[in-house]
Amino acid sequence: MGPAHSSSIAERLLGKAELKLGAARELFDRGFFEDSASRSYYAMFHAARAALTKVGVATRTHEGTVSEFGRSLVLTGIFPRDLGRALAEAKAARETYEYSATMEIQRDEAEALLRDAERFVSQVKSKLKSLKPRRD
Repeated sequence: MGPAHSSSIAERLLGKAELKLGAARELFDRGFFEDSASRSYYAMFHAARAALTKVGVATRTHEGTVSEFGRSLVLTGIFPRDLGRALAEAKAARETYEYSATMEIQRDEAEALLRDAERFVSQVKSKLKSLKPRRD
């Protein structure tokens, strides 16, 4: 995949992240905290995929995306550690609340996930154009 193609895909993934973020806000405002948390995670997931695509890293799984974001973009200093941690925590929260019959997310945790997602998408958006394919 050439740089122009990866830039186009990255921009589309970022657009998808922004749509998920809008849905997360709407769901939160309506009191659907579990669904808001899920959309918050997916906003972060698609933004992470956008950044990884821009630097030439392809992933196949959610775990791979979280891992590669940390390895390729956090450990290299492109994004701060707390952003990588926020992505991993959002993934864990989504899995916990979506698949558990007994655990229910509370408003404050859903709100924290939404704020993390807003910050995550914003930071990826601000750096996306300047990201370059990595050279291994």
